[in-house]
This record gives sequence, structure tokens and C-alpha cells, in this order.
Amino acid sequence: MINPKEYPLVYLQTIQSVFTQIRNIVEKHSSLINIEKDHDFEIKIVDMDPASTFEFCISKPEYKQNKVLFLLNRIPYQTNNLEPHKGQMFAEQITRHLQTWIGLIRQYNNIQISPEDKILKAYEDEFFDNFKLVDEDANEKPYEVGKQLMLAEFLDSAIVALSNHDTVHEDLIIEAREIKEELPNLTKQATVKRLSRFFALVRKKGVEFLKSLIIAAKDEAIKQVVSGGFDLVKGIL
Repeated sequence: MINPKEYPLVYLQTIQSVFTQIRNIVEKHSSLINIEKDHDFEIKIVDMDPASTFEFCISKPEYKQNKVLFLLNRIPYQTNNLEPHKGQMFAEQITRHLQTWIGLIRQYNNIQISPEDKILKAYEDEFFDNFKLVDEDANEKPYEVGKQLMLAEFLDSAIVALSNHDTVHEDLIIEAREIKEELPNLTKQATVKRLSRFFALVRKKGVEFLKSLIIAAKDEAIKQVVSGGFDLVKGIL
């Protein structure tokens, strides 16, 4: 825990201003990125895509000659390679770098090498749009413990249902397990994003796999957590 009275006031005010701006930017782009760590003098932002290693982290602010310098660690930094960039940046440069990094992620997400990529993206967007996520703190807080347990139960049931299917698809089972393991550390927004991708992957396999999800969601309370997504599945079926 930081003791504010151990630091110069202007130093703390600058950090507060930069961190507030960063949180506001992340909230505006919450369908793309998520704050993974926000503690003391460090903020780490990550790409919402579970297959991505892209991150933007600022930490270790230093007060030099009446200016605050942050250590920036950013992946990617350029369009022509994926090498991480680490270096000091002035406070007034941080938000510009963040916006540029977000722009790179958006460009990556628009890449569709094959028709299958386009179909999967369309399915994922459809599920995400149908989830009823109206909580004001969706980009800041995880689901309550009770709802996390409901979702974990659903994912366990989905794993069993998918494992017992005539054609076992290990990729779907791995995806469900990873979501379950990460639930305690995911915001509501990130949880819905991960579930949307899972539903999209299942739908891409075919209607029979969607039926497996409905069987897995036997508890009405589970459906209430992600009601919009299940409503869409029922509509498709």
C-alpha cells in the first residue's frame, strides 16, 4: 500500500491524472482491451483476445526536474515486428502511445485471412451484442462469487457434454477450461468477451454442439448470468 505523504504532491497529482486518463480510455475501448493489473504505481492493460500476448504496461514513475517519467513496456510497438519495447516516457506521452497501441490491436482484429476468420468474427460479435451487460462497473469488477460459481458449473457441464459428443473437439474443451480457471481474475466485460468467443467457436462447429450447450445450461440461474447469449442460442435452434 502506497503512503501518499511520502511523495511530493505534484508527483502524485501527475500520476493520478495519467492513471485516470488511462482508465477512461480503456473503458471506451472495453470490447478490445482490459486492465489486468491496477495497483500502486502500475497499470497493465492487455488485449482481450485470449490468444494474444499484446500488452501495455506503465510502472515505476520517477520524478526528475519537475517532470514525471514512467517506464513503458509495450507489445507490439511497431507494425513491422512483434518485439517488445521498454523505455521511459514522460507523462504527457503515455496516452498518445496507448491510443496508438489500441489502433494496432484494432487493425489486427480486422485481419481476415480466410473466410472462416470472417465467419468466426461475425459469430463472436453477434453473441457479444446479445449479452445483456448493463452494469456500470462491468469494466472494473468481476462477477460476484455466486455468479462465478454458476458460470464455473456451466463450464464444467459444457466440458462433460462436449466430451460425450460423438465427435470430441479438444479445442472447445480447452477453451472452456481456460475460461473457468480465469473467471476470478476477469472483469464482467472480459468474462462476456471470453464467453462470446466460446459460443462462437461452438456455433462454428455446428448446431449439434449448440444443443450440447443448452443441455449444459440446465440451471436457470446460470442462464440469468448470461441470459442474452442463451436467448440467441435458443433462437438459432
